[in-house]
Amino acid sequence: MRAMTKEGMRAASLANDFAGLPAGTTHLELWDRVNDVRKELNLSSNEIWLLGYYMKKTLAVDWIAGSEPIVAWSKFEVCFDTGWSADTVARTEKLLCEKGIITFRDANNCKRFCYRKSDGSIPKNAKGVSLAPLGTRAEEIYALAHQHAEDKAKLRETFDALFAAKNEVRSLHANPEIPRSIDEMIRQLLGEMPSRKDPIADLLSMTGLLARARHIIAQLSALFGFQNKESTTTQITASPANPAVHTPHTQPVASSATVQDLHRKDAAHKEPKYIKPKKEQILVDLLGAAPE
Repeated sequence: MRAMTKEGMRAASLANDFAGLPAGTTHLELWDRVNDVRKELNLSSNEIWLLGYYMKKTLAVDWIAGSEPIVAWSKFEVCFDTGWSADTVARTEKLLCEKGIITFRDANNCKRFCYRKSDGSIPKNAKGVSLAPLGTRAEEIYALAHQHAEDKAKLRETFDALFAAKNEVRSLHANPEIPRSIDEMIRQLLGEMPSRKDPIADLLSMTGLLARARHIIAQLSALFGFQNKESTTTQITASPANPAVHTPHTQPVASSATVQDLHRKDAAHKEPKYIKPKKEQILVDLLGAAPE
C-alpha cells in the first residue's frame, strides 16, 4: 500500500467531497482556468503538462455528480507519450497530490485498471489517478482565474497611466522655469519609471509609483502655474466669436489674464536671489511628502 502523507490525506478528503463540477462548467473549461492560474497554484511545467494529459483522457460523464474522473493509463504509456522516466512520472504525480490536485485510488498491488460501461461511465471499483480533488476545488479555481484576469487588466491600466504620467514629467523636465535642484529630483523619478510593460511587475509597487508621480506633477503644476497657464489658454481659445455683443465682455478677461501672466513672469524674474533658495526648499519639502 502507498504511504499516506498529511497532504495526501487532504487530497483524498477533497476527492471524497467531490459532487460534480458547478453547473454550466466543463472539465475542459476548468483546464483552461487552471492554465490561467498555474502561478497561483504553484504548478510547474511538468505538473501542468501531466495534469492536462490526464484531464484530456477523461470524458464529461466522469465529472458529474455520482461519478469520479479516474485515469488508469499505465505508467508505460505515460512514459512513452511524455518521454519521461517512470521516476519522473511518479515524482510529478506525488507533487500534484501534495498540492491538492489529484489523489490515488490504489489497488492492493498498486496496479491501475479501469474500463467503461455501456453508458460510458466508470465503475466504482476503478483504480488509478483520481482528478476529483481538482473538481472539488473548481469554484476556488474559477475565483482565482477571475481575480487573475482583474489583476492583469489593472496592471495594464496602471502601466498606461504611468506612461502618460512619464510624458508629463518629461514636459516638466524640459521647462526652463524648473530649478536645477528640482530638475535632479525629476531625473531620479524618470529613472524609476518603467520603460516598457513588465507582465510580472508587482501591482502594488507600480500603483505606489504612479501615486508618487501624480503627486509630484500636481505639486509642480500648482507651484509654477503650469496648469493655470493651460486653463487660461483654453479659456481664451474657447471664447465665443459670435455674437458681437459678447466681445466687449470677453476681451478684457483675456487681456487681464495675459497681464497677470506677464506680471507673474516679471516678478519671478526680479525675485531676489536670497529668496529663491527658500522657495526651492518649500518645493523640496512638498515633493518629499509624495507617497512612497
